[in-house]
This record gives sequence, structure tokens and C-alpha cells, in this order.
Amino acid sequence: MNKKWEYCTMVATNTIKDRMLVVSILKSNSHPEGRELGKIQLGSAIAQLGCVGWEMCGFYTVNLPDGLGHQFYFKRSLDGTAD
Repeated sequence: MNKKWEYCTMVATNTIKDRMLVVSILKSNSHPEGRELGKIQLGSAIAQLGCVGWEMCGFYTVNLPDGLGHQFYFKRSLDGTAD
């Protein structure tokens, strides 16, 4: 049986001007559904995603002109079973 997944990204920026966390659920048939998480700590945000079934499957860091940005990728089984 082929597993089906849904994916989400979390972008964390920490620049001189701003610190921000944004989570976007990626949809195959529409635009991503995103929301800003505000001042929540990065570890807490990752833990919250894990509590609702999201598993981290990728990460990279981007050098921005005035700081760093991090992009995290998560997946969650559409059939309700783990990997």
C-alpha cells in the first residue's frame, strides 16, 4: 500500500528588524494555509506540531542580509498511521 502524506513548512526568521514564526499547511489542490505564530519559542512550536502528528523531515538555514532564516519541513500521514 502506498502511503499518502500531507506536508507543512515552518519558517523561522530572526533578524535585526523582526523575529517571526509562520506555519503553512501545503495543499495539493489549493494555496497553502498559513498562520503566524507570533512570539512562541521555536522549540514549543515544533513540539506542538509533533503533538498533532507532524514529523520533521527536513531543515535548512538561509543567510538573510540582517540575520538568519530557518525552514523546517514536516509530514503527516493522511491515513492516520505512523511511518
